[in-house]
Amino acid sequence: MKNTERDRVETALLENFPGIIQPLEEKDILNINKYKDGSFGFSYLGIMLYANGSNEKSKSTIYPKGLIYFDGDNIFGIGYFKKNLQKKSGHFHIIAPRGKDWLRAVENFIKKLRESTQFPRTSIYIRHLHKSQYEKMISIGYKPISVDPWHPVAPSEDETFNNRFIKIKDIIDHDQSGHIIVKRLATNDSRNFRRKAVMAYNRFLNFLVRNELEYQIEIYNPDNHKELARKMVIEHFKTLGNAIGSTPQDYFNLIDYMPKKLDGDFIKYIGFLTGQGKRIPISLFMGEKIDKDTVALYATFALRNEPSVKERFDSIGYSAISQYTYISIFDLLRKRGYKYVDLGGSEVEDLNDFKRQLGASEIMTYWAVKK
Repeated sequence: MKNTERDRVETALLENFPGIIQPLEEKDILNINKYKDGSFGFSYLGIMLYANGSNEKSKSTIYPKGLIYFDGDNIFGIGYFKKNLQKKSGHFHIIAPRGKDWLRAVENFIKKLRESTQFPRTSIYIRHLHKSQYEKMISIGYKPISVDPWHPVAPSEDETFNNRFIKIKDIIDHDQSGHIIVKRLATNDSRNFRRKAVMAYNRFLNFLVRNELEYQIEIYNPDNHKELARKMVIEHFKTLGNAIGSTPQDYFNLIDYMPKKLDGDFIKYIGFLTGQGKRIPISLFMGEKIDKDTVALYATFALRNEPSVKERFDSIGYSAISQYTYISIFDLLRKRGYKYVDLGGSEVEDLNDFKRQLGASEIMTYWAVKK
């Protein structure tokens, strides 16, 4: 296979930062865990998602999981992407820098890039920043994302809208038999908005009962489920039409390289519609523990337009699958002892509103730009 621009850039990075920049691998989980601070962007799966080399806008044939910087005290992910396929050169992404002297590490990294002729002199993006980190960077001359947006519709990609944080007890309760009761939201939104999740959950439940079906959840195993999962993600993106930012390939790393061990740290569920002799894959949820009470979900897919369902069953109520599957996963996480779920941000307001209907509150993260 012909080397790509990203292949050449990544090879040069490893040559220029020996022993500090390396391909992201499972062995890095131990170091990553030492610096976890409960933030969505900083985890093994988070770095693998946001530094991934499977995206068609910047294909890496050598290091598909991306690269990681670790100097013993500071750590961050490194990706390299074109804004679109028409662009000649890509841009470095520095992902969720953490450590006791993170800013010095970022500055030294960028300085070395700028001094070398091996790397394009394009804008460098630093993302998944806490507010205090962002303000510090702006104060020393970095620019806000508005100066050089990553995308014209979603300037900060999936950090453009940030209703993301779920308190499970605010959305789920149980009756005396242990069945899920979905709560109405305690917000200032309209009555109909506050009841959206309740009504959707019940609609899908009625679909199941009417068709004598069950929603069954299994632990995801790449050996058994990889091809099913890839197909689900591809089908999901087909229904989006002109998707903004994300691509199916962004999620292939999670599907292909989800750790088989360390099950206590990782969330990996695939869901099937079963009954009447059928077993149809319809959902995929993948995430990672980011602190003792919180899970970040990086892949959240439910097939609203699965044609085999509409062909074989009375599909009234099936369109509410997303709310039903999310709530079912929240309940599983509650049983595992988790109190909170971070769904990550959104590129578009419609998706942000969907998360708000599940009770998601806002947690802002930021991008800074080095011109």
